[in-house]
Amino acid sequence: MATSGSVSKVSRAINTLVLWTAIALFTATFAQAAEQHQNSNENPISPVADVSIDSSYNFKRIDERVTTSGVVGDKRLAALKAHGYQALINLLPDNNEYSVPDEASIVTGQGIRYTYIPVEWSAPTRANFDAFEKAMAAEVGKTVHVHCAANWRVSAFYGLYAERKGLWTREQADVHMRAIWNPDEHPAWTALIKAIRSE
Repeated sequence: MATSGSVSKVSRAINTLVLWTAIALFTATFAQAAEQHQNSNENPISPVADVSIDSSYNFKRIDERVTTSGVVGDKRLAALKAHGYQALINLLPDNNEYSVPDEASIVTGQGIRYTYIPVEWSAPTRANFDAFEKAMAAEVGKTVHVHCAANWRVSAFYGLYAERKGLWTREQADVHMRAIWNPDEHPAWTALIKAIRSE
């Protein structure tokens, strides 16, 4: 019959074995995680860290050359050239909480054309849209990304632009906008869209 002393020794031995096994597993896991982290930092455009534009908020691809989205973020902006972009149009005012500090410098520093058209959400204007049309015309044939905060401003402007250029029907433009938001719930936008379409 086992004594309490021998049971205690066996118990301590088992506890020690479990402890060392746990330490070994933790060390191996930590080493693997550290190696992955180091590798991901070697190349900021690596698959480990997704900084492609298509991972932006409310991203929409219009065609092979034009994409749109909401918030982009500084890392994605810094990777624009690496992903083949030649131009960026920003409709988000610099004073917006989601704007990226020094966005213009980040973009132009890569040799990418940058156009800034600050559209106040509560008061979009015809002048804003005219500037957008002009900017889009200047980038025809280039790979361009257009963004704002949630792709609401952009989807409305791009829908109207595509409709006026004969690229989309009115129904296609409406489907594009309403896939992201409902302009009918925002009187200022409803009025602007109606005014442009009435011309």
